[in-house]
Amino acid sequence: MKNKGKPFALSSPIKSEASMKSPKGAYAASRAFHYKFSAGYLDGAAQLAQWLSVGLAARRGEEPADFLRKNGITPYYVHESSWRESARPLDLILWPVPALPWVVEEAREKIYFLEKILKKRMVPSFSQIMLFRHFPHQYAFLKARGLPMVPAFITYDYDEACRYVQEAEMPLLCRREQELQFIREEVLLTRREAKKMAFDAFRLGIPGLWPGHRDKQCIILMKAPEKEDLRGTFLYAGAYAFFGYGSRSSQVDQDFEQRLWGLACRVRALGLRDAIIEFRINRNSGALLLETAHPLFPGAPYVFSPRNRCSSDESPRSAEIEREFPDVEQILMEGLLRDELKNYEA
Repeated sequence: MKNKGKPFALSSPIKSEASMKSPKGAYAASRAFHYKFSAGYLDGAAQLAQWLSVGLAARRGEEPADFLRKNGITPYYVHESSWRESARPLDLILWPVPALPWVVEEAREKIYFLEKILKKRMVPSFSQIMLFRHFPHQYAFLKARGLPMVPAFITYDYDEACRYVQEAEMPLLCRREQELQFIREEVLLTRREAKKMAFDAFRLGIPGLWPGHRDKQCIILMKAPEKEDLRGTFLYAGAYAFFGYGSRSSQVDQDFEQRLWGLACRVRALGLRDAIIEFRINRNSGALLLETAHPLFPGAPYVFSPRNRCSSDESPRSAEIEREFPDVEQILMEGLLRDELKNYEA
């Protein structure tokens, strides 16, 4: 993992939501999200290719062809009709899944076939892609294993949704199934607002960031945060862990970090070795609850460096500590390299 420059940008964010309004803008944005690889990702793929037959998923013409050819990596055109036949000679397939809902759905279907039927090693694995940007599955997975969860109501039945709204304690928080945190939730203050949201979900669908894509035939309602609740995100990868912006507060108990790390260890024990967890803690009762957990894997669109997304506070010491953290993509690729080397030696 020597190269830390950025000749390729990983999943560059859209400049503005306004650019997504027209079909032409949506198409251009979707193309911009496809397969822009970081230097650390490509460097890790090159190291894997020294002893494995590695395929890198890409669209034809968008792959870094010179780099792949030089390092013996096979471009794997996963979206073309020959994706099954092209996968047969490969040992390991790296698929940096963009944040596009339709690509995520395609990845779930094809990764299942590639991993379960053709017995290929996939990054991400089928279990990871099932948890990726899929809140209902994330919530059911975590709750079934006994983790302390924020109460949530998830239904695919309109009549049941109406009955729940009629009896639920307001306000409620409506979450989108796949969208990013800052645009995927809406506070519903009255029953009228909640009923309208349920009606929209089971009629035309709830619109999100991506034109043409709506959350349909499902509604996700959670207990809204109380006045004394603090919400935040906590990322752990390898031996490192840090908070998202605004996720740490001096108003919580001093043992908060230890408790949160303990919760993260419980999530890790379920097979989510690297993840971003969303939590909620009450400043009065000290109750620490989990909202959900997002798996982290090489090439995930929300892989970020603590230097530009995370900080514990604004002190100079915090900035000094931050500079000591390696890039998250690098941590994930190093973990993948260790795993594959163990498999190879075995």
